[in-house]
This record gives sequence, structure tokens and C-alpha cells, in this order.
Amino acid sequence: MPNDFITLNALSKELESAVSGGKIDKISMPEADEINIHIRKGGENLILALSANAQNPRIHLTTVRKTNPLTAPAFCMRLRKCLSGGVINGVSMLGNDRIFNFSVTARNELRDEVIYSVIAETMGRYSNILLVNSNGIIKDTLKQASFDTATKRCLLPSVKYELPPRNKI
Repeated sequence: MPNDFITLNALSKELESAVSGGKIDKISMPEADEINIHIRKGGENLILALSANAQNPRIHLTTVRKTNPLTAPAFCMRLRKCLSGGVINGVSMLGNDRIFNFSVTARNELRDEVIYSVIAETMGRYSNILLVNSNGIIKDTLKQASFDTATKRCLLPSVKYELPPRNKI
């Protein structure tokens, strides 16, 4: 399946209708570069797979239940802490690029409502999954990168999230 704007825009609209309003039950990380978010919506269970694989980045709903490692990686634990029990508000594309934004309303330790964004960048070898708070500050990333000359941006916790620079074409 091609990763062009038309296909990904249709995918974002389809995911918007499928998962919007759903409650996050469980988050797992069966592979080093894949996150599975288990969602309960309308009496059915959905699994949203977000993959940041360099050769095959993808976002899709699946029915395959993969086995999890015995100890969860740190990024998975951070997602569980921040997003468990949260409700997905919506799905959108950022900057008309291959970047998906999943807006989630969850509760923190003090039971205050907090809005997070799970941003999935599906851009080949620069693919990544990020957790960003409502102020645009990165809470955690799957693949951390200090200032990279290729992407001209920094992807570390406590840094403001910026979209990748656009080509002049």
C-alpha cells in the first residue's frame, strides 16, 4: 500500500470513525518498534497497531494478538502510565504529511484531566512514535534523537515538538 497523501488521508478518516470515543484498555509493545493499543468502543474490542519499523512503517487496526515480552520497555510503561483508561478524542494528520496525531484525554495521578497526543511519524527510516502533552512538550519517544543533521530537529523528552522541515518541492 502506498504512503501517499491520498491514501493516508483516507486512513486517518477511517481510523477517526473507528476509534474516536473509544476507551484505552491496555497498551503493549510486542516488538521493539511496535505499539499495540487495545481499545474498547461500542461493545467491541479493537487493537490499534502503530509501527515505526524503518522498512515498513504502518498504522492499522488488527485482530492479531502478539505475545509480549516479560518486562515491558520504558516507553511502553510511560504510555501505560499516561494513557491507560483514557478516551481517544480524534485522529488527524499533521501538516499534510505522513504524521498521525491521536488525541487522548486521560487522568493523571491527581485525577485531573490531561490531554495527550500520541504522534506516529511514518516516514521510512525516520519513523517514530512520540507522546506529547497539551503544551507541545515531548514526554517520551520510541526512538530518541539529539539534534540530527538529517531531520534538523531534536526528539528528546522535555523538548518542544516540532514538525519535520518541509521540502521546498
